[in-house]
Amino acid sequence: AIKYHCHMRINRLYAGGRDPEYIQKYKEGMHKVFDLLLESEWVMWPNFIMESTYPLWNRPENPNACGKCFIAIDPNGSVRSCNGDCSTNIGHITTHSRMSDFTFSHRWSAKNLPECSDCDHVVYCQSGCPFVRKLAYGTYNKRTPFCEAFKTLFPRLMELTNKWKKQHELMQLE
Repeated sequence: AIKYHCHMRINRLYAGGRDPEYIQKYKEGMHKVFDLLLESEWVMWPNFIMESTYPLWNRPENPNACGKCFIAIDPNGSVRSCNGDCSTNIGHITTHSRMSDFTFSHRWSAKNLPECSDCDHVVYCQSGCPFVRKLAYGTYNKRTPFCEAFKTLFPRLMELTNKWKKQHELMQLE
């Protein structure tokens, strides 16, 4: 990706949160990715590096794209707000003609999770992908099993974001 200046998207396995070894491998692998990207002269806009998280959506709302602007359409025309979770039906393509017609009722936030309330990264993380939480714990109401990995990775994501901002500020000055 660096050699050819390709934009990366890195997704974890949805069910990976069930396996502590997988979580550790994810953390180690992502640190290597950040090392390479931060050392590179090429700068990549960092959205999609940690799944569907947009690092500059630093508002209290959920920064994950799920339940916001991505939809999954099944072969029968049913529309879901989550590609992995089949219980998130929000309509049918024959009855909704515009994206604004859909109501994303399947949005989960970490703002009410006591274990996330004091976290410095909750604005960016919102406890990660809701479906990962559901697969790992059987509920959306727990923090992501990748929490400890995220706490070390989000500062690196912000470094990459700042690197991108600096490069684009310089480009605008030219």
